[in-house]
This record gives sequence, structure tokens and C-alpha cells, in this order.
Amino acid sequence: AKLRSQADCQTITKRQELDLRQRNRDTLIQTQKQAQAQVDGQRAQMQDMKTQLERNERALEAGVRRQKDLEEEMKAKNTELTETKEVLAQAQSKTHERDNEIRQIDAQLRELRGVREMSKHDLKMKDALTALRSMHSGIRGRRLD
Repeated sequence: AKLRSQADCQTITKRQELDLRQRNRDTLIQTQKQAQAQVDGQRAQMQDMKTQLERNERALEAGVRRQKDLEEEMKAKNTELTETKEVLAQAQSKTHERDNEIRQIDAQLRELRGVREMSKHDLKMKDALTALRSMHSGIRGRRLD
């Protein structure tokens, strides 16, 4: 009976050890599953970050290309602006020359109008004198202005 009680005691002890090991194993399995889930989550997050990094790099490259394109366009526009300013300066110079010519021609026209008015006045005076002579054929004299 003593042997039996020792065997029962050892059996109980071994069962308790077995239960403890099974609980420890279950805990370890559960912990391993949680750790694997965390690793998988971290890998997914890392992949998302890599994808986002690639997108950002492409966007940066596109931005750099756009900046270069805009700089080239700005250089072209500045060259065009310089050329346009030169054309404008030439046009203004021609306009100034033409304005001077117009002023000179206008002054000549005013002068010619004055001469024409004097000619008309002289012609009227001659006509009046001729008319007076024809009316008074016997009168002789000089014309005074």
C-alpha cells in the first residue's frame, strides 16, 4: 500500500507537472501567435511605408522635372520679354521720329496756309482794283495797302 500511495503521489505530481507544462506550452503558443501577428503587422506597415516612399520619390522627381521645365520656360519668356522690349524701344523711337516729322509737316502746312491766305487776299485786292479801274477808267494812281 505504501508503494501504491507513493505511485499515486508521483502520478499526481507528474500530472500537475504535465498540466503546468501544457499551460506553459499553450501560453507560449499564444505568445508566439501574438508575436507573429505583430511581426506581420510590422511587415505590412513597413511595406506600406516603402510604397509611400516610392510614391514620394516619384512625386519628388516629377516636381524636380517640373521645376526644370518652369525654369527653362522662364528663361525663354525672359528672352522673349527682352526681345519685345527691344522691339518696343525701336517702335517708340520710330514713333518719336514720325511725331517730329508730323510736327515739321504741320508747321510747313501752317506756313503754306498763311501764304495761301495772303495770296487770296492779294488776288481779291487785284480783282477789286481791276473792278475799280473798269468802273473809273480815267483815274490813275498807286495802290496802297
